Amino acid sequence: MKKAPFFNIKALFVIIPLAVLIPILILRFRQQSKAETTPAFWRTVRHFQSYEFDSPFEVGSGMRMKQHFIRLIDEVRHRVGFVMSVSSGFRTPEHNSSIKNSNGVQYSSSNSPHMSGIASDVLTNDLNDTLKLMTTIMQVRNQKYPTMSLGIGIYGSSSRPNGFFIHFDTREHRTAILQKDTMWTGNDYPQGGYRRLTSQELQLFKNIFNQYKK
Repeated sequence: MKKAPFFNIKALFVIIPLAVLIPILILRFRQQSKAETTPAFWRTVRHFQSYEFDSPFEVGSGMRMKQHFIRLIDEVRHRVGFVMSVSSGFRTPEHNSSIKNSNGVQYSSSNSPHMSGIASDVLTNDLNDTLKLMTTIMQVRNQKYPTMSLGIGIYGSSSRPNGFFIHFDTREHRTAILQKDTMWTGNDYPQGGYRRLTSQELQLFKNIFNQYKK
């Protein structure tokens, strides 16, 4: 009786092309998802318009935001149920270098993720909204984008007594080894002139971060 060959030759003609094609398709998907936005892309965004992310130094620069970041922030807005006011989205290098404190000292990182279209600063009205926003950002990431890393900065507003703003980014501006969840606060950057967070506020934000970080 003739034994069946251990390898099915015909199957190899299917398996080998698939083994080559699948990684290519995955890579192409990742590249497309991290591409800059297009008019067609913005028509699929539910809660934002591209101009909300414009740098004041370049009209229309909100189009240079990356698609995966806009997908993230749009889903967050959908879940939190309140208007998210973007105070800073895309930044040109000139815009980034113009951010200085009252003494004229630049304190925005020269490698800011805003210049890569993967960051936004969002104003919040009070502590409860800020806690809800931070929680939702991390929940959306964990549920929909588990391989994504997050950088989250929480700052007390110096102009609004009860206000805050949250910076968040997706860390691709960092080298691969540094692409991990990171949290900081305005207390770490006294040169920025931010209202200092209280020890109670700090602990609340740290609790959220530690609960959802990857």
